[in-house]
Amino acid sequence: RAYNLAPVSRVEDGSLFRLLWPGDLQELRILGVSVEISDLPVSTSGQEVTAVALRFHVSRSVSYYFWKVILPIYLLTILTFYVFAIEVDEVADRLSAIITLFLASFAMLYVVEQHLPRMNFLTAIDKLIVMTTVLMVIVGCVVVLLLRVSAQSGEKVANQWNEVAVIALSSCYLVGNLVLLVPPCWRKRQKLHNLRGQARADAQASPAGGAGNIYASLVSDSTSRHMVFMPLADIPRS
Repeated sequence: RAYNLAPVSRVEDGSLFRLLWPGDLQELRILGVSVEISDLPVSTSGQEVTAVALRFHVSRSVSYYFWKVILPIYLLTILTFYVFAIEVDEVADRLSAIITLFLASFAMLYVVEQHLPRMNFLTAIDKLIVMTTVLMVIVGCVVVLLLRVSAQSGEKVANQWNEVAVIALSSCYLVGNLVLLVPPCWRKRQKLHNLRGQARADAQASPAGGAGNIYASLVSDSTSRHMVFMPLADIPRS
């Protein structure tokens, strides 16, 4: 064996890991890096190998997808509810507005699709897009039903149901957004909190005691598989 890994005991000794890249990505946010050092079993020829694994913790940028995807969807939704401001009897104008918005939504989704990740499952944003499209179809059905109500029960009753429809649909859409978007944001927050807690615990356990030397505990017992998380801001740069 031609090498030996020793713990970093002094700050002036440097750091085990140094980032030579600023960590900037267009759609992603680098949270930090975990380093794992482990000694592999001795081979039949007597060769000893130490494996060093780096894991980058990455999350998608919320602001990027908000301005590129979520905000246009919400603007179309607001315009959809403006349909209820048109007189109940003017069903042609109402349906014309709904169809126009429906076609505009598909044109927008064609552009938005380029900013969404290719996954084999529906993400929270994919479900939001589906829910918004279904909302437009439901609004079109409600417009036709209100015309029947106006013909059978009068315009006054139809206007009352028109207000009820606005409140009911907007409330359901709001609840649907909370159900789709709050859990992923909460899980991301908890994951980041746990990683930062792990980083603080490893920094306190480090003999050097510095942010750039928190990896000393990795090599103190090289036979164990121990992951250490370092936030991106604490990684030494060149």
